Amino acid sequence: MATKTVGTTGTTVLTAVQIPPSYNATPYISDTDWATIGIAILGDENPTHPIYPGAFTRQGTLYLPRNRGSIKLKPGDWVAVDPNGWPVVISNYSLPQTLTATGTHNTTTLITFATSVLVLGWQVGMPISGTDAGTAAVITAISPNGLNVTVSVASTGSGAQTVTVNGGGWTHS
Repeated sequence: MATKTVGTTGTTVLTAVQIPPSYNATPYISDTDWATIGIAILGDENPTHPIYPGAFTRQGTLYLPRNRGSIKLKPGDWVAVDPNGWPVVISNYSLPQTLTATGTHNTTTLITFATSVLVLGWQVGMPISGTDAGTAAVITAISPNGLNVTVSVASTGSGAQTVTVNGGGWTHS
């Protein structure tokens, strides 16, 4: 897995990696990617902003500069670094691994997928959008196999459509 660019849906400007999620261990973080994030985290107590060594560990701990404490990262969380060298943690609930999938719906609240949305990181409560998706629709249930998703608002059309999970307003590329 290479680093990604993350940000709000309006602009993506942060360099980031995703901690390998428990639902899909595909994203392996290489030594190079760990180092890319590690050397981007800068100490803000010094005007020269030196690298804050050891801030991002493979044991899943992120140490914040200026002795502000640490954060225990969970599988699927994202660690990004802003242009000033400050680390940003985004929960996998706010930014799933995969944002889009193609599903079939028939002017109902049920969408059927050919592949499991659970391995994409989708969760109940995430807002969705897409062609013919109901306005302000939110995932209300996911079948145990991840192939059927129930949403809060019925679709306005039928057929195969690309559905996007909007998470917490974050996106990645």
